Amino acid sequence: MKYLLKQRVHIQRRNGHVFVKPGCSGLIRMANKLNLTKEIVQEQKGEYTITVAHIFTEEDYYWLSLNYREYLKQKRDKFYSQKPLIQLIKLLRYIYNRNIRAKEVSKYSSTIRAYNDKDFFLQKALDIAKTIENKHFSYGFQEDPNETFYRYIYYFEIEDQGQVSFHSDKLYLEVPLFSGEWIGIRNEIFPFNLKEVKKSFN
Repeated sequence: MKYLLKQRVHIQRRNGHVFVKPGCSGLIRMANKLNLTKEIVQEQKGEYTITVAHIFTEEDYYWLSLNYREYLKQKRDKFYSQKPLIQLIKLLRYIYNRNIRAKEVSKYSSTIRAYNDKDFFLQKALDIAKTIENKHFSYGFQEDPNETFYRYIYYFEIEDQGQVSFHSDKLYLEVPLFSGEWIGIRNEIFPFNLKEVKKSFN
């Protein structure tokens, strides 16, 4: 799902080479698969070995960046070619997994990154939800009186399939109040089965 995010590649050019700093893992994976990395710069930080940069020739990096942009475009086009309800379920499953990861990781920067990803995809999920016209689907928000910071709860429900909800500190615009109720399940398992949804609501 990260192909839907704006890709940030931090580079420096030096003596005919391009130094790519860590951050865009998809680009690096493609480079490794195509054997384009000329050198990997690493530093020792205590007991850990840290990758500082991947080095490419100018020509190889230009070719790599073109192919990576095309790869991302194809992934996005494939995603948006699906019906909105299918797009939504895939996004919700990704948010669900990122939400779990945000709670499990111990490194502060990783936790913040996971929550930032969650916020981006929650906004996108709500935008898609607004376009869905299906009597079996409902969504919206409610306020949690027991929360002072993450006070807004966003619900997504499919009749006979289940419900998923996420807390957020943001009040997103043009989202209706959720008319249903929390069904009492704390999302131990992601509730929507993609195959069943495709079969039932095709």
